[in-house]
Amino acid sequence: MKVYRVRPDVNNYQYFMLEDANIGLTELMTFDGTSKADKWVAPAVYIHKPRLKRGNFPDLWATATLLLDETALEQLRDLLEMSGELLPLPHKDKLYHVLNVTECVSVLDHRKTQWLYDKGSGPIKKYAFHANRFTEAPLFKIPETCRSEILTFEGVKDADDEFKGRIERLGLKGLTFEEVWSDQA
Repeated sequence: MKVYRVRPDVNNYQYFMLEDANIGLTELMTFDGTSKADKWVAPAVYIHKPRLKRGNFPDLWATATLLLDETALEQLRDLLEMSGELLPLPHKDKLYHVLNVTECVSVLDHRKTQWLYDKGSGPIKKYAFHANRFTEAPLFKIPETCRSEILTFEGVKDADDEFKGRIERLGLKGLTFEEVWSDQA
């Protein structure tokens, strides 16, 4: 089993910025594993670097979410709905969806995790997980980093039932996967 950090590839693919940067400081744009569906109002956005390639997963102003185009949504809906809620984000003549990952689980092994600063605080230097605590949700957050990252795993199910495997099989573009842990190590 391996765990990956999932990030939009903003160096190579287009990304959205908020028309009103002050909205980024509000609770509406704080994606920490809690539901937003009841109070969601799609913010006005624009593509910051329109000359970059268009991918299936443009970033949304450095939030701990995934933004999906219609193609990615159609191909991944079953996996996404297991992991969180889909919030509409219109832009010009297209409808995108923000995946707010609400699957936030205590799978981090605090005893074996290495922290950049004092034990149990600050950024994580080296992850360690309790492999028996993972749920069926292919995308998840952990309480320790819920405001800053989305994680996924592979090597548990058929590759097509796992997020990374399906992305690769379908050739969807715009995400990077950084391995943060392996039970083989």
